[in-house]
Amino acid sequence: KYFYTYKQNAFIWNQWLQKDQDLQQVKERLLHYAVLQSEIYFTNNDGEWLSETEIPSLGYLPCPDFIGAGTLDEEQSGCRAESGLIGRSFDCHSIECMGKVPSVIIGRNLYFAPAGKFAYVFLSMFAARNEEYEDITVYPSRRFEPLNQDIVNVIGKGLSVDGKSGYIALIIDLGGDGFSSKNLNNRYEYFNESTLDNSLSNADRVIGIHKDEWLQAIKPRICAYKTLPNYLDEWQNFKDSACL
Repeated sequence: KYFYTYKQNAFIWNQWLQKDQDLQQVKERLLHYAVLQSEIYFTNNDGEWLSETEIPSLGYLPCPDFIGAGTLDEEQSGCRAESGLIGRSFDCHSIECMGKVPSVIIGRNLYFAPAGKFAYVFLSMFAARNEEYEDITVYPSRRFEPLNQDIVNVIGKGLSVDGKSGYIALIIDLGGDGFSSKNLNNRYEYFNESTLDNSLSNADRVIGIHKDEWLQAIKPRICAYKTLPNYLDEWQNFKDSACL
């Protein structure tokens, strides 16, 4: 009996680790997208080189997939924001209405996650394409600018996981039964469930990109330059202070 219980617990623990490892892998892919933003968008979807004024700076995140099909067409639509948050509206209480991590982006050789598997919310200023900034006469890149360390320093509480604030984006595995009671009604605060709270298959698991992680991921990229290109000039103050 003891051996059976040990094997059963070991099996459950391995499943638990796999679930969290899957979330961690998605998180790393989103961070890579943010750090390599400029290179990803050196060209348009037709492979034509963009001018230096059209190349985006660093740090942005892809829009969610709201359909669940996995494919994201950035040329056609931007992120839908509601009161500074993308991925979950005020009246959204289920996985069906949540934004999901996209699987692929049309025209880009990128992969993030299985289609429709993980819910995805983030602060709207980090959107790679934001409907709040669609007036290209004012916002040529259709993004919040400048997005740099100064903005991160004034984010405030942002999103929170298990009581820790300062997150800019969250990836959530809602399990098989949708939101837990703790995560049902608050758009900005989320909690991980343990097997004591729920079964493994139904437990909510949350992983986030903290503002400090985001900045530390970008730092080596900025410090590698002797002279920053024009499309990264908003990071000059950070380079001067952090790359000693």
